[in-house]
Amino acid sequence: MFNPCSHHIRVTLLSCLLLLLLPVVAQANWLGGIEFTQPTLSHMPLNERVYVSVDYKVTHPDGARIYVIPYSEGAPCPAYGVSGSPIYTGEGTTTNRYFTIVSGTELIDQVRVYMVNPDQSEVLLELFVRVFYHYGPSGIYNIQYSEAPYAHLHRQQDLVINFDYATTEASNLRIWARPFTNGALTPGYSASGSILLPPSGSSNQTFHFPATDADITHVRFRMVDDDTGDELLVFLTPIKLFWRQVGITNITFDWPQPAALHHNDDVTVSFDYNNTQNYDIRVWFQAYNDGGYAPGSHYQGSVALPPGISSATRTFGVHTGETDIDASRLIVTDADQNITLIDNQIPVRYHGGPHAVHGVQLWPERTAMLDHTEVLDIAFDYETSYNEQILIFARPFYQGGLAGGYYASGSPYYAPGTGSGSGYIGYDYGTHAVDQIRFQVKNLDQSEILFTWYYPARHFWGPSATMVPVPDALPQLTMLGQNYPNPYNPVTTIPVTVQHTGRVRINAYDIRGRMVQVIADEIMAAGHHEITFNGSDLPSGTYFYRLEGTNIVDTKRMTLVK
Repeated sequence: MFNPCSHHIRVTLLSCLLLLLLPVVAQANWLGGIEFTQPTLSHMPLNERVYVSVDYKVTHPDGARIYVIPYSEGAPCPAYGVSGSPIYTGEGTTTNRYFTIVSGTELIDQVRVYMVNPDQSEVLLELFVRVFYHYGPSGIYNIQYSEAPYAHLHRQQDLVINFDYATTEASNLRIWARPFTNGALTPGYSASGSILLPPSGSSNQTFHFPATDADITHVRFRMVDDDTGDELLVFLTPIKLFWRQVGITNITFDWPQPAALHHNDDVTVSFDYNNTQNYDIRVWFQAYNDGGYAPGSHYQGSVALPPGISSATRTFGVHTGETDIDASRLIVTDADQNITLIDNQIPVRYHGGPHAVHGVQLWPERTAMLDHTEVLDIAFDYETSYNEQILIFARPFYQGGLAGGYYASGSPYYAPGTGSGSGYIGYDYGTHAVDQIRFQVKNLDQSEILFTWYYPARHFWGPSATMVPVPDALPQLTMLGQNYPNPYNPVTTIPVTVQHTGRVRINAYDIRGRMVQVIADEIMAAGHHEITFNGSDLPSGTYFYRLEGTNIVDTKRMTLVK
């Protein structure tokens, strides 16, 4: 873990005046590194706990308490249960904060993480973290896949899915997991059946594609009461996987992402292969940008790999010019390159050029909330082809623009070649959000910007903040708006903003998580759209509408009143 600098000298006229006019008041300093034991989009059974890990720094003279509260539509969820809090002092990490729902059915769309003084009369820091946890009488959770997203399994290779489950609605039940592609069952699969299961426990499911290639975008889970045949729970979880005649799995990239890499740095890709063909194969990993070959990039040629199961490595990088790498194209052919067995793109986040910043460490780690006495400490490694000393500046950005009002460290003189650097960013007043750190490399008189690169952040300053984190590896392509009117009878409008032209699918689900209607399933052009939904065939009640795509899943609530 990064050990931040303990002191910074930041003297301004404003801070001097404040010191003269105001008494010194110790404050809680920050909450950071917020993580949940259950992934978002989980379907949880009642009373099952979601634990939250929180890094903290407390300088309040009496210490502070830390709580996590589940929220729905801007208010605490009914019938929630949470952990009590001891009094925390100094710096540390707590891993035993938790929340749950004890009765009813509830969609948790935010979790409030906050710090209060010991008698709970004053909120010191708080933020709201966007999540999706569906609680109800039945749940399937702790879902673990035997392969990571974008693996290419051999046709005979099973995807093994392990999970926990619980229900209060049946004494005997069965659970199935099946492959889905863009909202429909993927044809050609062979899957395990379901044994008779007790009301709670652990189980698993498997499937593969024995005679056909397949691309799946989701796995559908279905829980059924074995005595009555009633569906207790049905939902989809997104995952991108492929089945081919040759398997390429356990794909790992040696440079942590995101990273800006120098011309001297190659990305090494390690992988396992399963070749049951009666001929040798070749495997390449190429650098791609915006759907095409990345300018100035190169990739390692492939030797012939014989039939069998083994491991290998390949490399790619950028040797000339400067470009982003947003995907690595995986190509597998026969030895003579007459037969293409695999041709797919795996998302990555690299930048190649004559200057590089990588190994970035932020403290507190994202997601974090800081008061005005605290700074975000930044450490990094660099590499440059510039043959003179350079300056490196780190500055806060939010939604594509400079997040003004900050104070920040200057830059020392950095030697040419390779080295390490550090800096800090802070705010003296107001509420501020930072979603990127911009790194700039300049010459000593700052007459030339040699390099600009952005690193993701999720940091906030001020008394409170609301934030919507997006998984780093899955860029948000589409934004789902709140329907209007809401409540409605029986027609409502759903706003959708599409960043890039592509397929958009929106489904409606009832309060128990069962899909009741397809609202939209079409190719939409980039831009803003208004989708009309008619609920005349549905009974009054609360429903969820959910956007499901390769790169995003988003859910909102609507109420039908007849």
